[in-house]
Amino acid sequence: MYLNIEFYFIVRILSFIRRFFIFCHLICADIYTLTHILLSINSIQSKIADFSKEFLSSYLESNVEIEKIRISPFNKVFINNLIIFDLNNDTLLYAKECNASIKLSDLLDNKITLNSVSVCDFIINTNKDSATSPVNAKFLIDKLKPKKKREKDIPKISVNTLLLQNGAFRYNLLTSPCKEDNVFDKNHVSIEDLLINASIKGYTNDSININVRALRLREKSGFTIKNIAFKLIGNKERVNLKNFSFAGKNSNIFIRDNEITMPKDMNFNEFIDRAEFNFGLDNSEIVLSDFSPFVPKLKDFNTPTNVTCRINGYANHLILDTLGVNYNDGGLVASGYGSIDNLFPEPKDAFLFGNMSYLNINSKSVINILNDMGIELNNYSVIRNIGNISFNGEISGFVSKLVTYGNVKCGIGNVSADMLLESDEGLNFKGKVKSNNINIGKLVTDKGLGNVAFDLNLNGKHSDTINKGKVEGEINLFEYNNYQYNNIAINALYNDKEYNGSVSLNDTNIVLNLDGMMNLSERNKEFALKIKGDSIRLNDINLTKRY
Repeated sequence: MYLNIEFYFIVRILSFIRRFFIFCHLICADIYTLTHILLSINSIQSKIADFSKEFLSSYLESNVEIEKIRISPFNKVFINNLIIFDLNNDTLLYAKECNASIKLSDLLDNKITLNSVSVCDFIINTNKDSATSPVNAKFLIDKLKPKKKREKDIPKISVNTLLLQNGAFRYNLLTSPCKEDNVFDKNHVSIEDLLINASIKGYTNDSININVRALRLREKSGFTIKNIAFKLIGNKERVNLKNFSFAGKNSNIFIRDNEITMPKDMNFNEFIDRAEFNFGLDNSEIVLSDFSPFVPKLKDFNTPTNVTCRINGYANHLILDTLGVNYNDGGLVASGYGSIDNLFPEPKDAFLFGNMSYLNINSKSVINILNDMGIELNNYSVIRNIGNISFNGEISGFVSKLVTYGNVKCGIGNVSADMLLESDEGLNFKGKVKSNNINIGKLVTDKGLGNVAFDLNLNGKHSDTINKGKVEGEINLFEYNNYQYNNIAINALYNDKEYNGSVSLNDTNIVLNLDGMMNLSERNKEFALKIKGDSIRLNDINLTKRY
């Protein structure tokens, strides 16, 4: 009997607990429903919007407009038609729709976790009155900048989904004139169709973990990013960039796994000397015309180039371990290695070294490159007659003063060069060009011409306003009509369209001196030639059989 009484009381207690929980759930549901109904009333939404508008205007010390705010209990906020004005009362930011969802339970663990943040149909307008004045958004940046806190008080921030879509960004330096169309103007930037889809897995004062799934934009100059995606993980000692991909109008660039390793709490000088880089470009297809808004001369370079490379070292001592280039489906293939030192603090003082261990290009690709450069020839037979070209050589020196030498072999012979190149308001060059055998007859399809060997010294200067130089040296061999002329000395000057020089030939069957000048300018065309000859045996040099 006692067991029955105990069982009866246990059942009654459990029944009470069950009803109590049901009652609590109903109360919570009623509160949620009532709160949701209250927050859905237009007048209450307007009150919340007015309160938020006044609070933000006071906090930012600038005008803020909000049409409507809707709160979905207890962790979602929806904002319609948000406008933030700058201190001149011009629109700094407009967003048609904004919403955010927060994970409330994480606030207890000193974490701010946003389940989602979405901004649609937005425009950001930034400007500066002059090059030295602050940007109009500075007041907003200063207000949103976190105040210094103890490290343990700084919350960990994460955003599971960040979506910015159909956005626009504009920056204008108001005192600067605009550049021509299709050229990127750093003083007048206008970005349309901006989309960012990302997640911030973790962000603190000393670490970051970001995953960008999509970044797209179109700039008024024509520069277009179809998509950028990457994962960035970093702390005070290491930054790792994984699976970076870039898709332009026609280019596709891939960087698989790259890393920067650095000691803690270093300044800039320590960074460039001690931060270690490891970077690789994997099987990337680059079309240079995609970047013509930044370098207009690239606008006709439409032929794809496949590039692979590996770079490591320090900011002031970067080593190009490997370089592979494949242009026009194998029409140009190249490989090499190199290095660059002392890039900072003055890039113009950097020291370069490069070795092109192998380069091979066919005549079709030479023609493609010329066309990409905007150079069109009436007759391409000369280039086709040259055939395949191979090259190997080195370049080294400071950016403003480079020494280069190399060897070229092709279907008509070989040429070697050793040159000093200086960039001083143009290009200055000085050096030697030499060949033991060039078949110029095959080059110009003239049966009378044959092999040529020469050893020439060049010295010149070329810029937008100056085009002058000097050529002197010896033509050791010149073959014509099956006769080999030897010991030809040449000394010539040129200045724009004016040419002056002398050629002397001291051969066993002919002694000849030529002095002359030629002016091809439109206003003052002039030609003069003085010829002096001796011991000329026309029959022996195969010019005629009559003498």
